[in-house]
Amino acid sequence: AKRGKELAFIKEEFQSKLDVKDKIISELSSEKCSLENNIKDISKNEELKNAELDSLHQQVETLRIENEQVANPNLGADVAEEEKEFNDVGDIQDLLAEDVDSDDYLRRQIVVLALALERSEMQRADAIERVVKERKSNAESLKQLGESVKRFYNAVRCSDALSFL
Repeated sequence: AKRGKELAFIKEEFQSKLDVKDKIISELSSEKCSLENNIKDISKNEELKNAELDSLHQQVETLRIENEQVANPNLGADVAEEEKEFNDVGDIQDLLAEDVDSDDYLRRQIVVLALALERSEMQRADAIERVVKERKSNAESLKQLGESVKRFYNAVRCSDALSFL
């Protein structure tokens, strides 16, 4: 009878520990979901800020071209006109198919293409930088989550070991 009471007591104690462990797991799962949602929100915010930054870079580029136009009115006007034409038409083949009678026209085309290439390379570099930052952030979050889970299981293991003593 005494042995049965001890077993019942141990069973109740074990069930209590399991309930506590389940509650902690539930809390950690909720915390993980919350952290994942925070990461998503931060990523969306980062994308918005990057879009805003790209817009500002575009404005800087426009101001730079305007500044070049003021510094060298002849070339600047031609380049700006060709770039506008390039942006409006949006088709490089159409630009290359046009009448190419003079060396100046070819030079302007090269400048327009160089500017477009420069802009696309800057956007590519920005995109790569954003991906690297996001990966680092996600890796750090996963590392922290892993450490939290390890601490939790160590705590559960220790409490289970102490309860059997």
